[in-house]
Amino acid sequence: MTVQSYAEETAAILDWLDGRWAEHPIAKPNTRFEPPARAPYVEVRINRQTAFNAAIGSAIRVRHPGLLTLVVRVPVNSGDGLAIDIADDLASVFRNVRIDGSIQFRAPTVRDFGPSEGWYVVHVDCPFYRNSVF
Repeated sequence: MTVQSYAEETAAILDWLDGRWAEHPIAKPNTRFEPPARAPYVEVRINRQTAFNAAIGSAIRVRHPGLLTLVVRVPVNSGDGLAIDIADDLASVFRNVRIDGSIQFRAPTVRDFGPSEGWYVVHVDCPFYRNSVF
C-alpha cells in the first residue's frame, strides 16, 4: 500500500506503534485519554514540516517530511532510568524502519526534558518522510 494522504500517514504510523508497543498506555492525537495515576504512559505527537517538490517531470514527486514525537511520562522519583529505558525501547520501534513502503523513518533522538507537573518527561524524536507522486 502506498500512503498518499496525511490521514493515511497518521493511521499507518499509529497502526505500526499499536502492533509493536503494549508496554504502557498510549495517548493518541484527538482521542480521549485519561492518564493513569502514578504509572508511565506515552503521548503521540505527529509534527508535519513543509512539503516540497522533490522531482518534477512527467510525474511530480512531493516529499512530506515530519517528526513523530513520543512523549514519555513517568512519575517523578520513580527511579533512575525508567523514562530513559522506555524511551530507548520506543526508539527501537521506529529506528530506520519503512512503513507500508511509503513512510521512511530515520535515526531517533532521545531528549530529557526533566520534571513537569508531577511527571518526569523524556521525548523520543523520530524524523520521517514520505513521497507522493502526482
